[in-house]
Amino acid sequence: MGNIRRSLKVCDQLSQEIPHLSSLLVTSSTLVDVLRRTARFDFVKLPSVHRRTRNQYVAKYLLSPYRDVRRLREQLILAAFRRYSPHLVLVDKMPLGLGDELLPSLTWLKSARPKPRPVVCLRDILDDA
Repeated sequence: MGNIRRSLKVCDQLSQEIPHLSSLLVTSSTLVDVLRRTARFDFVKLPSVHRRTRNQYVAKYLLSPYRDVRRLREQLILAAFRRYSPHLVLVDKMPLGLGDELLPSLTWLKSARPKPRPVVCLRDILDDA
């Protein structure tokens, strides 16, 4: 829950600092709507995945192979980028997403925006020592 709480806190703070800001959060968290604090953002809910071991993921709820779920996630993220066309992208923890699922979207953003602003938010400790 730390990842989604941190992301929501960033959305809240940015909406307080920038009066006409709108934010679109892309997440696989099932808690995003429950934990929402501000009404000035919306979200795209990706299919959830579960980490079996380090760098090994499986679909959490769908009865599909991970590669299919990952591809679906990649396509949903790209569709969100193309329709929303962000000026700033904050990425939590994994710079390219699970299995590099953000790469097509970041590549598109770089070509579509003159000066895209991707930012990676890292914690002090990632998963294990």
